[in-house]
Amino acid sequence: MALMLQACNKSSAPARGWRRIILAIALALVLLILAVQVVFLTDIPRNIVISIARKQSGLRITAGSLRTGWLGHTTLHDVTVALPSDGEAVLSIPTLQLDHSWVLGLLIGESIAVHTISIDRPDLNVRQDERGTWNLQEMARVVSSATTSGPGILPDIQVRDANVSITDNQQRSTNIDHVNIKGEPRGNNNWHVRIDVPDQVDVTADVTPDGPWTHEMNFDIRNVGPWVSPWIPSWPASLRVRGKWNGRIEPTAGLAGRLNIDELTMRMRKGDISGKGFFDTQHPYVSRFDLAWNRLTSDDLRPWFPEIGSAPGLVSGSLHVQPAEGPHPLEPLEVRLLAQSEGIEYIGMAIGNIAADGFLGPGRFVFPDTPDHPTQISLAHNAIHFWGRVSRQPNGVDELFVEVNPRNLELETLLPAGAKIARTPGLLNGQITLTGQPQHFDRIVGQGSLTLDHSDLAGIGPIAFLYELMHVGHDANKPTGNGTIDFTIRNNNIYLSAVRYFDKGADILLSGEIDRITDLPHSPVSIVAVGSVRPLASIHLPGVTDFDEVLAAIQRSALAIRITGPLDRPRQKKIPFSEVGQEMKGLLFGDANKD
Repeated sequence: MALMLQACNKSSAPARGWRRIILAIALALVLLILAVQVVFLTDIPRNIVISIARKQSGLRITAGSLRTGWLGHTTLHDVTVALPSDGEAVLSIPTLQLDHSWVLGLLIGESIAVHTISIDRPDLNVRQDERGTWNLQEMARVVSSATTSGPGILPDIQVRDANVSITDNQQRSTNIDHVNIKGEPRGNNNWHVRIDVPDQVDVTADVTPDGPWTHEMNFDIRNVGPWVSPWIPSWPASLRVRGKWNGRIEPTAGLAGRLNIDELTMRMRKGDISGKGFFDTQHPYVSRFDLAWNRLTSDDLRPWFPEIGSAPGLVSGSLHVQPAEGPHPLEPLEVRLLAQSEGIEYIGMAIGNIAADGFLGPGRFVFPDTPDHPTQISLAHNAIHFWGRVSRQPNGVDELFVEVNPRNLELETLLPAGAKIARTPGLLNGQITLTGQPQHFDRIVGQGSLTLDHSDLAGIGPIAFLYELMHVGHDANKPTGNGTIDFTIRNNNIYLSAVRYFDKGADILLSGEIDRITDLPHSPVSIVAVGSVRPLASIHLPGVTDFDEVLAAIQRSALAIRITGPLDRPRQKKIPFSEVGQEMKGLLFGDANKD
């Protein structure tokens, strides 16, 4: 019996050893779980998560609080994302939920894999700095530079009811509400993403969040007038753009790729516009685009061109952009504009058909006006040819040079109705040159020299008044008058250096200015006119060069009037010769002393 008890004691000793080991392991696990649970209640998990996110994204990320569980569900509150160099949050997230691999995997050396990300009511703050760079561009560059080893396992992403605030460097801003985003992994480091804003935006895209973030996107955008009104107040009544974008994010060039517009339709107040084409950011001069507009009215055009008159009118036409053809094109892209206009008035003058061919290249747009590439506009029922260029200067400012060559321009069609009391026949020919910044009309300067033939100016109210003072008759049915017009343009004003006119044996000399020419035909005028029934050149006194003596001789046979008021409703009155001004006196002296 004693031997049996001794044998049992020997056999139970190993069992008690194993029980102690198991008990010790269980106790260790309990202590570990308690320790981990204690850690869960501290800021340590939050700090670890934020540190990993910062390292992998290169962005500055903060979170107010974090709650996590053993089986892989984590909730973060008050998350903000900002650029490393900027204190303002680009993205603010009230609640961010993550489903990921179980936490104990960390204990055996496994990394956490995120399976789903759910975000509710985030705010995206899009801003443009004074250099013109958007913070989203900079964020994409930072993330692209930080992500060198690939994104790993791509999670499902769902964003609900986001708000996007956009502000440019001119402090123009807009808000886009109710943005929803759904992202699903499709293998090979590819996300399939859908973005929608109810009744306004529907976008589907395949994105590779690695390296240059290559992406292919299909979009259908409509009814976005409220979003763009801070930039384009006269946005069409309705617009739809449908197409595709294939692109990537380059470290230096930013967003690059090819844009295809499959459908562009705009419904204006009464007319409509349609178009399609494509544009390649890296090869812009292979681009093509066709735009057509149909039966646009004066009301449609006036919000874009305030100088369009109130008279009813219609305009239709087309714009074609394509790679230039021919052996020696001036620039790589050819632009062709055709417009048919009826009843449209611009600064008081009827605008007819327009035919303009030009060439677009790096920093320059040229319109040559050659037989193969004509450039002309019908203005006040007259065909006017012009040629010129717009060049981008090194400082980024556009510089305009235009030469206008009127040919037999009918004077009567150019004069506003209120300035005429009868027919005013006459033909204008000559040259006008303009140069300056096209975006700022007050910075454009120019000069012109015109001839006037086969004319009778007695139909112009102030000239008729001067003729009456001089007792000079006229016959508009037999126009024989001729003259010259020399002027300069600067600061949005026309300065009449000298207008010389001769008809029916009488000389008329005018000098003065037309202010605020962008207000034509209502521009205010200040002009002095001197008329003489004796040709000024015949007043020349042999051997007399004294200024006052010559002017005294002119005064004995000349009359002077002052013309004021708006151009389309001028007023005139007789003035004494002493009020004609030094500039006019100098012109009179020069004309009287011509050989």
